[in-house]
Amino acid sequence: MIPHPSNMAPLHEKYELRVTAGSTYDRTKHRDVLVNTEKPLHISSDLIDAQIHVRVKDFRGTYHPLPNLEKSLLTM
Repeated sequence: MIPHPSNMAPLHEKYELRVTAGSTYDRTKHRDVLVNTEKPLHISSDLIDAQIHVRVKDFRGTYHPLPNLEKSLLTM
């Protein structure tokens, strides 16, 4: 049976965004970025020294660890 469109959540409500950043492309060394807050994420290396602020309109995201996601990202 095909669900009626009025019973389906909009596509953008089915997903959560996780924002991470790091001083390298190595995702295992990235840290979660707090979105829409005044607290920046500080990133420092021999190539960069940065304070990162991220703003996302209507942000619905996650700050809890997602081990399965991490494993799938590392194999991409």
